[in-house]
Amino acid sequence: MPHEHGPKSQGPKKGYLQKDEDAYLSEQPKLEAYDYAPDQSLKDKVAVITGGDSGIGAATAILFAKEGAQVVLVHYESDADADRTAKRISEVGKEPLAFATDSGSEDAVVELADKITEKFPKVDILVNNAGEQHVHEHSQDITAAEFTRTFQTNVLGMFMLTKHYSCYLANMMRSLIQLRLLHMQVHQL
Repeated sequence: MPHEHGPKSQGPKKGYLQKDEDAYLSEQPKLEAYDYAPDQSLKDKVAVITGGDSGIGAATAILFAKEGAQVVLVHYESDADADRTAKRISEVGKEPLAFATDSGSEDAVVELADKITEKFPKVDILVNNAGEQHVHEHSQDITAAEFTRTFQTNVLGMFMLTKHYSCYLANMMRSLIQLRLLHMQVHQL
Protein backbone atom coordinates (compact mmCIF):
# COMPACT_ATOMS: atom_id res chain seq x y z
CA MET A 1 0.00 0.00 0.00
CA PRO A 2 1.54 3.33 -1.00
CA HIS A 3 2.11 5.87 1.74
CA GLU A 4 0.62 9.31 1.47
CA HIS A 5 2.73 12.38 2.08
CA GLY A 6 2.40 12.95 5.82
CA PRO A 7 -0.56 12.57 8.10
CA LYS A 8 -3.86 14.18 7.28
CA SER A 9 -4.50 17.25 9.40
CA GLN A 10 -6.61 20.31 9.32
CA GLY A 11 -5.18 23.06 7.18
CA PRO A 12 -3.52 26.10 8.69
CA LYS A 13 -5.72 28.94 9.85
CA LYS A 14 -6.49 31.51 7.20
CA GLY A 15 -3.67 34.06 7.02
CA TYR A 16 -1.39 31.89 9.19
CA LEU A 17 1.40 31.45 6.67
CA GLN A 18 2.90 34.74 5.52
CA LYS A 19 5.92 35.76 3.55
CA ASP A 20 8.68 36.98 5.84
CA GLU A 21 8.82 40.41 4.25
CA ASP A 22 7.65 43.69 5.75
CA ALA A 23 5.44 44.47 2.75
CA TYR A 24 3.22 41.47 3.45
CA LEU A 25 2.57 42.24 7.10
CA SER A 26 -0.65 44.01 8.01
CA GLU A 27 1.24 46.15 10.53
CA GLN A 28 4.82 47.30 10.39
CA PRO A 29 6.96 46.06 13.29
CA LYS A 30 7.35 48.60 16.08
CA LEU A 31 11.08 49.01 16.49
CA GLU A 32 11.12 51.69 19.16
CA ALA A 33 9.07 53.57 21.70
CA TYR A 34 9.27 57.23 20.74
CA ASP A 35 8.42 58.39 24.25
CA TYR A 36 11.36 56.47 25.77
CA ALA A 37 13.86 58.67 27.63
CA PRO A 38 17.33 57.11 27.46
CA ASP A 39 19.81 57.67 30.29
CA GLN A 40 23.01 56.87 28.36
CA SER A 41 23.56 53.70 30.41
CA LEU A 42 25.62 52.20 27.55
CA LYS A 43 27.78 55.27 26.88
CA ASP A 44 31.20 54.30 25.51
CA LYS A 45 30.21 50.61 25.20
CA VAL A 46 30.55 48.63 21.97
CA ALA A 47 27.67 46.30 21.09
CA VAL A 48 27.81 43.69 18.32
CA ILE A 49 24.31 42.62 17.25
CA THR A 50 23.82 39.77 14.79
CA GLY A 51 20.50 39.85 12.98
CA GLY A 52 20.60 43.58 13.70
CA ASP A 53 18.94 44.65 10.48
CA SER A 54 15.31 43.93 11.34
CA GLY A 55 12.85 42.84 14.02
CA ILE A 56 14.18 42.25 17.53
CA GLY A 57 17.76 42.85 16.36
CA ALA A 58 16.94 46.25 14.85
CA ALA A 59 14.93 47.27 17.92
CA THR A 60 17.87 46.26 20.14
CA ALA A 61 20.36 48.14 17.95
CA ILE A 62 18.28 51.34 18.02
CA LEU A 63 17.73 51.09 21.77
CA PHE A 64 21.43 50.48 22.46
CA ALA A 65 22.37 53.46 20.25
CA LYS A 66 19.90 55.66 22.14
CA GLU A 67 21.60 54.48 25.35
CA GLY A 68 24.97 55.63 23.96
CA ALA A 69 26.50 52.41 22.63
CA GLN A 70 28.57 52.17 19.48
CA VAL A 71 26.56 49.62 17.47
CA VAL A 72 27.95 47.04 15.06
CA LEU A 73 25.09 45.67 12.93
CA VAL A 74 25.61 42.22 11.47
CA HIS A 75 23.15 41.05 8.82
CA TYR A 76 22.99 38.50 6.04
CA GLU A 77 21.19 39.46 2.84
CA SER A 78 18.87 42.36 3.55
CA ASP A 79 20.93 45.42 2.73
CA ALA A 80 17.76 47.54 2.56
CA ASP A 81 16.76 46.60 6.12
CA ALA A 82 20.32 47.14 7.37
CA ASP A 83 20.46 50.55 5.66
CA ARG A 84 17.12 51.55 7.21
CA THR A 85 18.28 50.51 10.69
CA ALA A 86 21.68 52.18 10.25
CA LYS A 87 19.96 55.38 9.12
CA ARG A 88 17.79 55.42 12.25
CA ILE A 89 20.85 54.84 14.44
CA SER A 90 22.55 57.78 12.72
CA GLU A 91 19.47 59.91 13.39
CA VAL A 92 19.82 59.27 17.13
CA GLY A 93 23.42 60.48 17.00
CA LYS A 94 25.55 57.36 16.62
CA GLU A 95 27.37 56.12 13.54
CA PRO A 96 26.84 52.38 13.20
CA LEU A 97 29.22 49.97 11.56
CA ALA A 98 27.45 47.36 9.40
CA PHE A 99 28.68 44.03 8.04
CA ALA A 100 26.91 41.64 5.69
CA THR A 101 27.98 38.18 6.88
CA ASP A 102 26.77 34.60 6.68
CA SER A 103 26.48 33.66 10.36
CA GLY A 104 26.19 30.01 9.32
CA SER A 105 29.74 29.92 7.94
CA GLU A 106 32.61 29.46 10.39
CA ASP A 107 35.10 31.14 8.05
CA ALA A 108 32.78 34.13 7.60
CA VAL A 109 32.23 34.44 11.37
CA VAL A 110 35.99 34.37 12.09
CA GLU A 111 36.59 36.97 9.37
CA LEU A 112 33.79 39.13 10.80
CA ALA A 113 35.19 38.94 14.33
CA ASP A 114 38.65 39.89 13.04
CA LYS A 115 37.24 42.93 11.18
CA ILE A 116 35.29 44.06 14.23
CA THR A 117 38.35 43.60 16.46
CA GLU A 118 40.43 45.77 14.07
CA LYS A 119 37.95 48.62 14.54
CA PHE A 120 36.98 47.96 18.17
CA PRO A 121 39.56 46.04 20.22
CA LYS A 122 37.10 45.98 23.12
CA VAL A 123 33.58 44.56 22.72
CA ASP A 124 31.32 45.01 25.73
CA ILE A 125 28.08 43.42 24.53
CA LEU A 126 27.43 40.57 22.11
CA VAL A 127 23.81 40.00 21.07
CA ASN A 128 23.48 36.75 19.12
CA ASN A 129 20.16 37.29 17.38
CA ALA A 130 20.84 36.00 13.86
CA GLY A 131 18.42 33.33 12.79
CA GLU A 132 16.67 31.83 9.84
CA GLN A 133 13.71 29.59 9.26
CA HIS A 134 12.16 27.70 6.40
CA VAL A 135 8.39 27.56 6.71
CA HIS A 136 6.50 24.45 5.62
CA GLU A 137 2.99 23.27 6.30
CA HIS A 138 4.23 19.78 7.22
CA SER A 139 7.44 18.71 8.95
CA GLN A 140 7.83 16.02 6.29
CA ASP A 141 8.50 18.81 3.79
CA ILE A 142 11.65 19.99 5.60
CA THR A 143 14.72 18.83 3.74
CA ALA A 144 17.95 17.76 5.39
CA ALA A 145 19.67 20.69 3.68
CA GLU A 146 17.18 23.18 5.17
CA PHE A 147 17.50 21.64 8.62
CA THR A 148 21.30 21.69 8.42
CA ARG A 149 21.36 25.28 7.17
CA THR A 150 18.98 26.45 9.92
CA PHE A 151 21.11 24.72 12.57
CA GLN A 152 24.29 26.26 11.15
CA THR A 153 22.84 29.77 11.36
CA ASN A 154 20.78 29.53 14.54
CA VAL A 155 23.07 27.42 16.70
CA LEU A 156 26.55 27.04 15.23
CA GLY A 157 26.79 30.69 14.17
CA MET A 158 25.93 31.81 17.69
CA PHE A 159 28.44 29.35 19.15
CA MET A 160 31.24 30.31 16.74
CA LEU A 161 30.98 34.05 17.34
CA THR A 162 30.73 33.56 21.10
CA LYS A 163 33.70 31.18 21.00
CA HIS A 164 35.78 33.65 19.00
CA TYR A 165 35.15 36.47 21.42
CA SER A 166 35.54 34.35 24.53
CA CYS A 167 39.01 33.28 23.35
CA TYR A 168 40.31 36.72 22.42
CA LEU A 169 38.30 39.11 24.56
CA ALA A 170 37.24 37.06 27.58
CA ASN A 171 38.38 39.67 30.08
CA MET A 172 36.93 42.58 28.10
CA MET A 173 33.46 41.42 27.15
CA ARG A 174 31.00 42.43 29.85
CA SER A 175 27.80 40.76 28.83
CA LEU A 176 26.53 38.23 26.37
CA ILE A 177 22.95 38.04 25.21
CA GLN A 178 21.59 34.99 23.39
CA LEU A 179 18.19 35.46 21.75
CA ARG A 180 16.35 32.40 20.54
CA LEU A 181 12.72 32.65 19.53
CA LEU A 182 10.98 34.58 22.31
CA HIS A 183 13.35 33.49 25.04
CA MET A 184 16.11 35.77 26.26
CA GLN A 185 18.92 34.90 28.61
CA VAL A 186 21.48 37.39 29.90
CA HIS A 187 24.80 36.02 31.00
CA GLN A 188 27.36 38.06 32.91
CA LEU A 189 30.87 36.96 32.08
